[in-house]
Amino acid sequence: MQALSTIIFGYSIVTAAAGVFVWFVILESHPGPIVHGVEREKESAWVHIKIVMRIPAIWLQALIVMCAYVGFKGFDNFSLFAVQAYGMNEVDAAGLVALGAWVRPIAAVAAGYLGDRYTISRMTMVSFALLLVSQLFFALDTPSVGTVWVLLSNMLLGSTAIFGLRGLYFALFEEEQVPTAVTGTAVGLVSVLGYTPDIFVSFAGGVILDHSPGLLGHQHFFMFLAVFAAIGLIASFTLTKMLHPSK
Repeated sequence: MQALSTIIFGYSIVTAAAGVFVWFVILESHPGPIVHGVEREKESAWVHIKIVMRIPAIWLQALIVMCAYVGFKGFDNFSLFAVQAYGMNEVDAAGLVALGAWVRPIAAVAAGYLGDRYTISRMTMVSFALLLVSQLFFALDTPSVGTVWVLLSNMLLGSTAIFGLRGLYFALFEEEQVPTAVTGTAVGLVSVLGYTPDIFVSFAGGVILDHSPGLLGHQHFFMFLAVFAAIGLIASFTLTKMLHPSK
């Protein structure tokens, strides 16, 4: 209980510190008195919502966030998968997943750097492609007990894609040239749709694993995840072509 309390306090302190940092360091900006022909003093939340809903790229971005978040939620399955498919004990499986989680800062920063160099939309597409490969491998491969290096290698590939996407998908707003004045509304709309996997992924995973216990259930679940990775790949490809039609 004491360890859990320490973790909760640690997260709370870091979150509060981030809020203070944002408040004092990031400057407010609001471009011009008119946004898409709307006068600022007459703006309302509904006006902003209508502006945002008329931007096709926003709907693709929402789909991208949703598909990426499905992959992130699927990361929770790795520990049980390691135990039931690769014969690991619970402690070693938890350590393996913790190692995968440490990829987060490296993957996010690297993806952001490469996104600045080659465009965010293209790196989003590449990340979905890597994620699709990783999930299809787990969905189609028959693991051998003790071949932990196979599990580790492919999990690190999937983790790199998952956490790379988390460092990319909100940066798409700049590439889409969403007006700063309505960015908050755009973030809200994308988040409402994009984070719906919180509602259904764990439920779907439970149903799939209950229906087909053991390795087969995990393979079916990875195929479920792969479908969303494929949708995300198509959405990011479409967005890339929309934003860069001549390239």
